[in-house]
Amino acid sequence: MIDLPLFSSPTEAFGRVAGVLDLDTLPREGDVFPWPKEWMETGSPCFAGASQNRIWYIAPWELDSAQYLVGMYGFVFDSAADARKCCSFFERTGFDTFEY
Repeated sequence: MIDLPLFSSPTEAFGRVAGVLDLDTLPREGDVFPWPKEWMETGSPCFAGASQNRIWYIAPWELDSAQYLVGMYGFVFDSAADARKCCSFFERTGFDTFEY
């Protein structure tokens, strides 16, 4: 289960993205999250530099068919419109989005 905060600026929280993603191996805290390669290659509006893709924490999780909860530091965008584009991308992949 992934918990990904979204920011519409460096100081404004926008919302969050949550969803289950199957991984071959469990990453470690501080690692860059291993997003599916095809997501990275589609020109998604979400995946900026590696610093925004870092894992903050990993904890045991027994809900929603997931074994672990992976918390991310979060994606920071230049505007709410850019954050919404990212939400739209994740919604198309089956993730849930929550706007504050």
